Amino acid sequence: MGVGGYMKTEFDPGAMDLAAEKAKDVLESLDQVSVDLIAQWFADNYMAAGHKRLGRILVAWSKNHKG
Repeated sequence: MGVGGYMKTEFDPGAMDLAAEKAKDVLESLDQVSVDLIAQWFADNYMAAGHKRLGRILVAWSKNHKG
């Protein structure tokens, strides 16, 4: 079992697809106004910055802003 309760997904595309579906389900259960804002931020920036860099920003934000 890996971080966040997900199975280790390195080099296992099927497991990564399953983890992505679970993540999508969680996203759909969150406050949709907030999700829409972050999704728009991502859409506005991913072509210039890249999805990996944006992902790192979000992970760092989550680590630094735990309530």
